[in-house]
Amino acid sequence: VHQLWQIPESKCYTAAAAGSRGGTPSLGGSRASTPPAAATAEATTAAVAGGTAAAAAAVLLAGDQQQQQDEVGKQLVTLQPEKQEKKGSRTQTFREKLRACQALEPKRITFGKSGIHGWGIFARADIPQDTMVTEFRGQLVRCILADVREHRYRKEHRDCYMFHATDETVIDNTRGGNYARFCNHCCYPCLYAKPLELGGELHLCFFARTAIKMGQELTFDYRFKEEEGDDKILCQCGAPNCKGTLN
Repeated sequence: VHQLWQIPESKCYTAAAAGSRGGTPSLGGSRASTPPAAATAEATTAAVAGGTAAAAAAVLLAGDQQQQQDEVGKQLVTLQPEKQEKKGSRTQTFREKLRACQALEPKRITFGKSGIHGWGIFARADIPQDTMVTEFRGQLVRCILADVREHRYRKEHRDCYMFHATDETVIDNTRGGNYARFCNHCCYPCLYAKPLELGGELHLCFFARTAIKMGQELTFDYRFKEEEGDDKILCQCGAPNCKGTLN
């Protein structure tokens, strides 16, 4: 079992498995025999037969240079489409990233029992750094209504899942939302939250703070307001830089 702040290795892909699939292809691919080499050999034989050793050496040098230039040319031709793709590519907008995030969310994350607290969410696949991983979805309410709902939830002995997205708006994920409600706190998190206003609508999105490995628990820093006395909430993230409490 890995420590909570360590990244577990994927069991689906290893270096040994990659080697058994034939390894990494070369840059220029397979090449046939080069006609310039044969022509160089013929010219060298003719030059030696004529008694011109210096001329033969010059022909050999010229032949080697020509062969190197041909190989470089083939490599450039191979790389040319990749360069064209880079020129034609563009940066995704946040709206496009959100659509991709919503479409890929079922394949990227799942939930399960957490080693930190209760339930947690976990990566189902490797996720690159700065990827929009998930969205904290729910009903947008004002702060005063959020306080009323929180009081009612506590009275009903119901778990409360709310997020202060802005100074005026709270997202209530308690009765309807997604797996993001189970995202636990960690003092060394792998996600960070970013509120986005797209088309007049507020979205609270989680981005990968670091590269994430399959099976890793997804966490973020709750950034609770610091309190004194008995109101302290114990932190159990187990990270080396753990502050001991959430607030």
